[in-house]
Amino acid sequence: MIRAALLRARYLIIQHGHLLASVLIIVGLLSIGGAGWLYTHPPTTQVTDQTNQQTIQSNISTQAVVTENTTLYTPNQTLENQPVYLRSAAPSPTLILTTTVPSNQKVAVSQQILVNYTADRGDETFWKNSTVIKQTEVTTHSGRTQMKTQVNPEMIQERVQELDETIGDAGSVNVDLRFVVSYTTARYNGTLSKPINIQITDNWYQIDSPTASRTHSIPDERTVTVPTRQRGGYIGLGILGGIALLLGIAVSIVSWIEPNQLDSADMVHELQRLRYAEWISTGTIPDDAGETLIEVASLEELVDIGIDTNNRTIYDPSRSRYAIIDGTTVYYYDRV
Repeated sequence: MIRAALLRARYLIIQHGHLLASVLIIVGLLSIGGAGWLYTHPPTTQVTDQTNQQTIQSNISTQAVVTENTTLYTPNQTLENQPVYLRSAAPSPTLILTTTVPSNQKVAVSQQILVNYTADRGDETFWKNSTVIKQTEVTTHSGRTQMKTQVNPEMIQERVQELDETIGDAGSVNVDLRFVVSYTTARYNGTLSKPINIQITDNWYQIDSPTASRTHSIPDERTVTVPTRQRGGYIGLGILGGIALLLGIAVSIVSWIEPNQLDSADMVHELQRLRYAEWISTGTIPDDAGETLIEVASLEELVDIGIDTNNRTIYDPSRSRYAIIDGTTVYYYDRV
């Protein structure tokens, strides 16, 4: 297999060596030139930097003071950010709205907490009411401002019951709280808003602690050169060009040397002999092997006759003759 491949390569070089060498050398020079051009003219890309970034964040925390007698807590104990509060121990929670803004600059902040009631039927709201529980407007330089307000779960529950009685089976009543924070910095302004889920039963209440934030920035787009480690294309092109150039030179040299060392006809014969080796056996061909002798033009044609007549081709090395004996007829090919 390897020998046949090498012979084919040598035959190709003998027959078309000059053309093949020219093509390889041209491809090699163009590839090397292209790699050089890519190296000296690196590609660029657009990069966007975010400058003057400022983040504003608001969050809710909760606390409640124990004002009733209970075996669970001590009197006047302050409970903070509990997953649930008992109405029998701490009936009046406090919501704390904290907003952080850029420091070392004047920032105007407006904060408010609202209670929202809605009457819904299916996915549609047919009545709603919002009431501001507390609102403050401040200007801060410290980067932080805080607002506290008490919420009355008993009053909210009574209002829900009153609305339920009024609406009846026309829909369902829902209630939640919401904080809304508006701000104005030296560069930006905006609003943060988030619902505060509240759940109230006869024995306990639960208030979530949501957080909302927003980051402002100014995009700055610039053109940069693609880093060398990300430009592997010109390296591969240069290597390919070098290989093609070396192969072209090698083929050119071989194409000049090989014709003087090996005749192309001999090479064709050797290729055919290797190709049809499974149909050829070595033996002695007697002079009186048949009454009719038929000479064929090539070993390939002789082997084809053997395949068609289901006969093996015999090679007699002493006479350099290939032959097929088919009854009284002998088909032969002499390799002189």
